Amino acid sequence: MPTTTCGYCGLEIDVDQAYEHVAEHMHERIPFVSVYNMRAALVRQVPVGQYRAEFEIADPQPPERMLFAAVRRAGGALNIPGFYPISPALARWIARRAPRWVR
Repeated sequence: MPTTTCGYCGLEIDVDQAYEHVAEHMHERIPFVSVYNMRAALVRQVPVGQYRAEFEIADPQPPERMLFAAVRRAGGALNIPGFYPISPALARWIARRAPRWVR
């Protein structure tokens, strides 16, 4: 089974387990793809207080083609604003690249 190195902890993980592994580092702040105004970005929601949340944008961002593929895989499109789950490819990218907000 193919493996990848987690950019956060350096652990070798199976690519099929990348999403679960990244979620452990996120402390329940699961990343997703946000689409607005024909643009896509990798973001996560961060609770701030009891009734409020803010969004943090990944830095660096994955390639746009990966974001677009995740949106299409979820049945969305760039002209349909909303929040879409990340794809397995994006989970692997996060595991390898570890955007600063993962740390």
